[in-house]
Parts: sequence; structure tokens; C-alpha cells
Amino acid sequence: TMDLEASQQRYEILAMVAPVGIYHTTAEGQCNYVNERWCELTGVTAVAAMGEGWAEALHPGDRAVVFEEWNRAVRQRRLFKMEYRYQRPDGRVAWVLGQAAAQRDAADAVVGYVGTVTDITERKHTELVTATFAELGRQLSAADSRRAAAGTIMIAADRLLHFDAALLHLLSTDRQRILRVLTVDTVNGWRTEHPGDSEARDPSLMFRRVLKQGAQLVFRDGPEHAAIPFESFGDAGRKSASLMFVPLRAGENTLGILSLQSYTARAYTKADIELLQSLADHAAGAFERLEAEETLHESEARFRGTFEQAAVGVAHIGLDGRWLRVNDWVCSL
Repeated sequence: TMDLEASQQRYEILAMVAPVGIYHTTAEGQCNYVNERWCELTGVTAVAAMGEGWAEALHPGDRAVVFEEWNRAVRQRRLFKMEYRYQRPDGRVAWVLGQAAAQRDAADAVVGYVGTVTDITERKHTELVTATFAELGRQLSAADSRRAAAGTIMIAADRLLHFDAALLHLLSTDRQRILRVLTVDTVNGWRTEHPGDSEARDPSLMFRRVLKQGAQLVFRDGPEHAAIPFESFGDAGRKSASLMFVPLRAGENTLGILSLQSYTARAYTKADIELLQSLADHAAGAFERLEAEETLHESEARFRGTFEQAAVGVAHIGLDGRWLRVNDWVCSL
């Protein structure tokens, strides 16, 4: 009895200080113990987790597959092991590696299950970032317009960082004015594009600040930003509470501004704006390419217009002396 009590005490101490979540259930799957780390991961109290309460911590999108794998492991008398998500009451999601094994008595009858959950959120986020950036590169290389490139960036940003509203504006060729490329807002629960005025305009105060100082993380519940006139678009009667602005930079050349915005207070962190800046830097080269292509097309169009309308004979001759093109005046001779 003394040995059993000592063993139980050691188990309780280990569970208390363990860096992983630990839980115990009855043979029927009713939870009767969780440690403090499990509560930290899930946001669920130990009292609320008892019985079937632990299942409420599972992400709704993973609940069915977790139950299916658990029942399969029980039927096959093997270790339960899988990656899945918890969704905390505050909305945050934690990825975990869950493992559990049956606890048996001397007659080999199952008397309960002991399991652990290890936080793998950071690894899953790194995998998502890597995959998103790779896909973004492929999509941008195929983009044939600024609008298409902007849409691709918005999709990538949505995978990595939640937003309710977003915009991507580019500087004009002379770098003095702003061209609206894409603005998106959530109106009545639907994310909607708002094209607005396509004419070049003077950059706003916030845009000038971003172009001069770099990335800006703004929470509108602070007095320091109360006087800044933010650009309105979409549902102008609903103000974004959290805003991120980053420059689109291609080397030393700043091409425009990318902004993600949320209606939730304090929705973004310093790490979020650093990730958004990396996303913008990754994408800026595509806009530089598209600008160069557009400039080339405009130059070719001007050349064709001058070539065809000339009042004298004009011929385009290659290096080998062959005539590549002549205008109508030459043909009329």
C-alpha cells in the first residue's frame, strides 16, 4: 500500500509539472482527470473537462475524425496517435499531437486510458507559411495583370492572417500618386470587392507615413491615431479596429502599399505584421515585372502608332539587312 501511494504521488507530481497536456479517462471514455497544461492548451477548466466535457475543446472541423480514429484504435487494441486541433473559447486554435494508450488490470481488461497532447502549433504554422509562400510564387509567376496578382496575394494573406477588410494600392510610374488596384471588405457577412475610383490620387497621410517610415500596426482604440484620416471603402459606416500597413518593396524600390484590417480590437501582433511584410516583399517582384511589361507594351504601341502614321516611308531593318516591317507609305510606292 505504501508503494502504491508513493507511485500515485510520483504520477501526480509528474503530471503537474509536465510540459505536455495529460488526461485520463475511464474505460468508457469519460474524462476523470486533466492536468494544468491540458487546461492551458484548450482554454477549458478541469471541472468543465470532466465526463464528456473534454470533447467540447476539439475543433468542430476535427471532432468527427478524432472520434473515428479513437474508436478504431480501441477496436484494434493499439496506440491512439494523430494530429488535430483544439479551438479555445477565445477563438484561438492550437494544433496538438495527441497520443493515448489503454490502461489494463492484471486480467488484461481495460480500466481506462491515459493520454498526452503536445503543442505543435508553431510547427504547423511554419509548414503553412512555407507551403503558402511556395504556392504564391507559382501563382504570381503566372499572373498577367496587377489585379490578378493582387487577388493572389489576398488569398495567401487570408490563409496566413485573418482579415475583414484589405487593400492593395500601387504607386504610379512617377511614384507620386496612388493607383487603387484592389479593395475588399466584409459587408453583411460576405467578403466583397469594392473597385471604387480607378483614377490616380494623392497618397493619404497614413500612406505617406508607410512610404517614409515603413510598416505600421495601428489599433484605433488608442488616442495617438484618433486624428489620422484613414481611407474609407466598402462599409464606410463600420470602422476597422486593427490595421496593418506594409510597403511593397522590390529592393530599394517601393511599389505600393498592402493593408489588412480587422473589426476586432487588438487582433494583430508584431509577429503578424512581420509576416505580412515578408508576404509583401515576396510578392513585390511580380508587380515590378508587370509594370515593366506594361511600360514595354505602351512603348511598342507608341512606336506602332508613329510607324503607321508617318508621312514618309519608314522601314524596320534587322541586323542581317532583312526588312522586318514597312509602313503603308512604303507599300503605296
